Amino acid sequence: MSCCGGSATAAHQLMAETPTPRRQAVAPQPVESLVEFEYTGTTRLVVRGPLTSVRYDFPAPHARLLVDGRDASYFTGVPHLKRT
Repeated sequence: MSCCGGSATAAHQLMAETPTPRRQAVAPQPVESLVEFEYTGTTRLVVRGPLTSVRYDFPAPHARLLVDGRDASYFTGVPHLKRT
């Protein structure tokens, strides 16, 4: 005779039969398109893309970088950056 009336065994069986959720691998987001920007300021400029969180480092005047298209509309509003 069990002390708990068998409820512990029943709960254990239920837990054993319940499938464990599996973690799905998250695929990286594809780059939609690349847009080139040129820095026209006089020093260095670092900008983090608001949608991709990519850190874009324009190390010197006239530096050009390819920016993920998802961030491009934001970059058009950043002073001293022009789309090429």
